[in-house]
Amino acid sequence: MVNKSHRPEFAWDRIPLYMHVRKNTQFTDDELAFISRFPIVTFEKSTGITEYGSSEAGTREAAKAVKALNPKAKVLFYWNVIVWYNLYAANEELPQIENWYVRGSDGEPFLIRGTQYTYDLRDREFRDWWLRICKAEVQNPLIDGVFIDGNIKALYPPFLEQAISPEASAEYRVAYDETMRELRKAIGPDKLMHANILRGLFSDTGLGHLRAHFDGSYLECVETVMDDCSYEEYVTRGIEAARKAAEEGFMITFHMGPKAVLQSDLKSKKIIVDDSFSGKSIEKDQEQARFKYCLAMFLILAGEYSYFNFTPTYAADGNDTWRRWYPEYDKPLGSPLGAATRDGFIFTREFQHASVHLDLTAREGKVAWN
Repeated sequence: MVNKSHRPEFAWDRIPLYMHVRKNTQFTDDELAFISRFPIVTFEKSTGITEYGSSEAGTREAAKAVKALNPKAKVLFYWNVIVWYNLYAANEELPQIENWYVRGSDGEPFLIRGTQYTYDLRDREFRDWWLRICKAEVQNPLIDGVFIDGNIKALYPPFLEQAISPEASAEYRVAYDETMRELRKAIGPDKLMHANILRGLFSDTGLGHLRAHFDGSYLECVETVMDDCSYEEYVTRGIEAARKAAEEGFMITFHMGPKAVLQSDLKSKKIIVDDSFSGKSIEKDQEQARFKYCLAMFLILAGEYSYFNFTPTYAADGNDTWRRWYPEYDKPLGSPLGAATRDGFIFTREFQHASVHLDLTAREGKVAWN
């Protein structure tokens, strides 16, 4: 685990916040001023691609602009472990690697969402490319670490087994672990390795991989039930996993949004491993209730170096919804007075300046400020 001196700033005086954003064009001065308020930022794929020609260059420019306003901000470079995005300058090298993508039993490429190639970590030449590109970006002094996405797709057997055999899927998981070990060695101990890894669908909720490779986990799809269990049981798995990880000193970045999530259905092979929200719009009072529910959930599981993100989208192009600043963000919170307590699916927790109540069955959260 990375030394604490390389972690983002953290304090309990207000709700600790996280920013996860992308914009194809250049961020405006107002947008950069907003982003610079956050102690930790991930610039997603496509950042600055229109303005600077690639995600690599766009991320570096965005990081430079944010650090000019807040030198203490930690900036993470987004790098997917399994999904190919045609957004990186480094992609020009891929045609030289014969077996860089997964092929199904029919010999055809396995396309994620029908459009994106699937990286094949089992191929040594490809893996060397993936590691080299990530290392080059993360070693830039403007970049404090890497946000590794796509881990669930790589590690959840039913996903890859849509295209390859269980034996091949098992080989892929071995290659994944080898790749993460090699990445840590490549970037060294002073750069953050943050991953989208904790998930209730794993028997150990992803804690094993977190402990083996990473400094922290992004937490999404908390409500996307993927097993033969109730909503309450599944969400509790995610809460307990994040709470355990936080207690062990891992960084947690928690994301939920204002709209209800879509659910997986394994029987119909509808496998959702990303945050996928209902397209239905919600009224302002419903959004406020949803915000309180998500905030209460975060405060129940939060530990030192846990950060909250509530937004309907990561995309900053053509909309301002990612820039909402809720009044609760300015209220004094104070340190927790202890861990959360649980009675069935009701959780409570006390902070110096707030009392938190979370009811998973009622889908209700309350934060009483004092």
